[in-house]
Amino acid sequence: MARRVIFVLVLFYIAVLSAIFWISRLNQSAGEIQEQNVSQKLTPVQVQIPSVQFTEIAEASGIQFHHTCGAYGGLYLPEAVGPGVGFLDYDNDGDQDVVIVNSSHWPFHESSKGPNQPTHAFFRNDGTGQFSDVTAAVGLDFTSYGLGVCCGDINNDGFIDLYITGYDGNFLLLNEDGKRFKDITKEAGVTVGKLSSGAAFLDYDGDGWLDLFVGNYAKWSPEIEEEIDQTQNDAKEFYRSPMDFDGDFCVLFRNRDGTHFEDVSASAGILAVDFNGQPRAKSLGVAVCDYDLDGWPDIAVANDGMADFLFRNNGNGTFREVAFEAGTAISSLGKARAGMGIAWADYRNDNSIGLMVTNFSNELAGLNLAPAEHKEFFVDVTTLDGIGKATRPPVSWGVCFFDYDLDGRLDIYVANGHLSPLYENFTSVPHAQPALLFWNGGPNPRGFFWNVTDEYAGLDLFKPIVGRGAAYADIDGDGDLDLLVGSNMGRSYLYRNEGATGNHYLRVNLEGRKSNRSAIGARVRLLSGGTWQRREVTSGSSYLSQNELILTFGLGKAVEADVLEVLWPSGRIDRLENISASQTLHLVEGESLTEK
Repeated sequence: MARRVIFVLVLFYIAVLSAIFWISRLNQSAGEIQEQNVSQKLTPVQVQIPSVQFTEIAEASGIQFHHTCGAYGGLYLPEAVGPGVGFLDYDNDGDQDVVIVNSSHWPFHESSKGPNQPTHAFFRNDGTGQFSDVTAAVGLDFTSYGLGVCCGDINNDGFIDLYITGYDGNFLLLNEDGKRFKDITKEAGVTVGKLSSGAAFLDYDGDGWLDLFVGNYAKWSPEIEEEIDQTQNDAKEFYRSPMDFDGDFCVLFRNRDGTHFEDVSASAGILAVDFNGQPRAKSLGVAVCDYDLDGWPDIAVANDGMADFLFRNNGNGTFREVAFEAGTAISSLGKARAGMGIAWADYRNDNSIGLMVTNFSNELAGLNLAPAEHKEFFVDVTTLDGIGKATRPPVSWGVCFFDYDLDGRLDIYVANGHLSPLYENFTSVPHAQPALLFWNGGPNPRGFFWNVTDEYAGLDLFKPIVGRGAAYADIDGDGDLDLLVGSNMGRSYLYRNEGATGNHYLRVNLEGRKSNRSAIGARVRLLSGGTWQRREVTSGSSYLSQNELILTFGLGKAVEADVLEVLWPSGRIDRLENISASQTLHLVEGESLTEK
């Protein structure tokens, strides 16, 4: 008995010391960051949230779409997950077009029979933010149980290609000269007959070809779900928990020559397993970023109900899963959360990197920060930086870091919505939920982010919807960023940013040569007003969605940027000085810039 008491006391002592260590480390880190910016400290009284109105214009702009998930009462897991949305300039006319992923009716249900079955949707932008439905013309008028989308130029021909994920079949769609997409899935070798979710293109081995990372949600089929239903022998009133299903491996495809890929998941080290050798993953959101600034893209994955992944690129064609040692795997309370959306950003403008993961109701969003001085370790700053309280009630999905007021600091948008109206009878959290918008006010006693209300952003943005995927782009060429949000079993929403702050901007459109043509993985630094901003060109991110590949920098009242540096995936660094504000630069690797 005495030995047991001593053992318990030792464990308690170790736990107390560990808690003291991490609390002191958090306080030290926060203190160091605030000390660096002491001259910029603001008081709550001094902070003035800008008035930037968002107006919902989807149907008025020509985006007529309704999402179908196949729900008829069977309550199958994939029904509550989609859809993803995306922006891309498929025809190279200089404006951002729209793709929206649709699901389908279940093939065994009567609703799947007959004409006018649901398809994916594609809308062409005329340059002013008015869209025309060109789904059939571009070849996306096919039916599949789709969930997510990402884009990138896989063959370096100058035209952006698409990858659509979903159940029982993903699709790699090759862009043929900006006119039509061709399905090359089988010949390319990227067939995934699973329940796939988030995906992203990246050049993980630095050979100039875009590779493809695909997250898989769970080992699921209608037959598996029905077998579980029979085993459980209960009256199924809600969607089953993801914990009722086995996990599934992520997949990494290496691009060999532009149109042919090989599965390198095992050799690259991304097949994470548990103690029983089973897949340790139920992946939803996927985001790529070189968080440790070693020149190699790393991969973060949000897992539903399981520890999240952080695949650190070793620079030799392999990855090491480091989420636990880096501090991003679980919450600060030691629990795995319902990871859904995910995004990276240097939102403090101090060369640190923030990783945000959205979660289920009654779970805070996870905002982890790797300070510039020790990037291998992340600290949970969810509450410290001001987003903790507001992110607890909703069920959150899409998440975007974007500078909506062009003041040079990255803000946050979060799309929310519950799984089904069925839950409204048993919880205070409604099916349709308002979005969250956090304005980045810089370092101040409250943190960095302020919860924006309709007083400052308009009623439209906060009208309750069943939000899922979210993406941003400048749809009308005015320099500010607009939002596209997908809704489960509903229409999509397009929120036009009305601007009116008077702030200037600089947009950067990159084109690789030795690097991949889309410049995915390129890191851009901009100096203006004594502050360095950092952005990275990324595929995927948010939740099952694709932001525009053009980078937008807010300049505030500055009429020019002092310095612009581009670190290309090839390792080349190009530099430009004294750039006039309020324009879009088209920069080609090694051209028009001064090599450093």
